[in-house]
Amino acid sequence: MIRKVVIYTLTLLFLSSFLLLSSCSIIHPSPQRKVEKKQAQAEKQANKEYEKIKEQHYDLQKKETKKMMKKTKKRAKVVNQSKKRGFFSSKRCK
Repeated sequence: MIRKVVIYTLTLLFLSSFLLLSSCSIIHPSPQRKVEKKQAQAEKQANKEYEKIKEQHYDLQKKETKKMMKKTKKRAKVVNQSKKRGFFSSKRCK
């Protein structure tokens, strides 16, 4: 019984030493990952600011202009959706 406990603790100690001494990416994130994370955060912040400015621009417009912008956006959505066809659903040449 004592022998099993000793073997178990030594095995556990041996395996845990690999986690502490290795250069595991979970424990020590690489500089590249840090840079990527910062870039992602900066991009997210820039997109947030862009959407805020876009909303302010929309709010400053007159009623007729807002109506036209809304209509144009809907029309563009319909036109762009019709261009997105699958490979097998497209018309074939005869």
